[in-house]
Amino acid sequence: MWRHCSTSQEILQGIHMDIHYVYIAGAFGVFSNFENAIRFGIIPNFPNTEFRPIGNGSLSGANAALVSSDYMNIAEKAARMMVYIDLLVDTDFIEEYSAALKIFGKPELFSQRPAVEITLSSK
Repeated sequence: MWRHCSTSQEILQGIHMDIHYVYIAGAFGVFSNFENAIRFGIIPNFPNTEFRPIGNGSLSGANAALVSSDYMNIAEKAARMMVYIDLLVDTDFIEEYSAALKIFGKPELFSQRPAVEITLSSK
């Protein structure tokens, strides 16, 4: 998730986005402790941002569009604004994604990660 956010910011370079809320759908959003998710490097730490779980976002959105013409217009406008970004051809994404597969990701990117020292010993 972190790499996706940073890739989006790189693609939109030069556009200042003041992010107030990050909505996270599904079970991950409902059952996550966002402070721990930031600490472990699963999601980035956006300063002054509130994380909000929304449950089943696709079902809620589809229902809203069906019962309200205003929401249907919003959905149609959002659909026209969508762009496709093929991350599998982005070598920077592949490199960062591979690095992020390890718990805690890259140390320089996650300032809130806990200091953990693992010592292996043979008996």
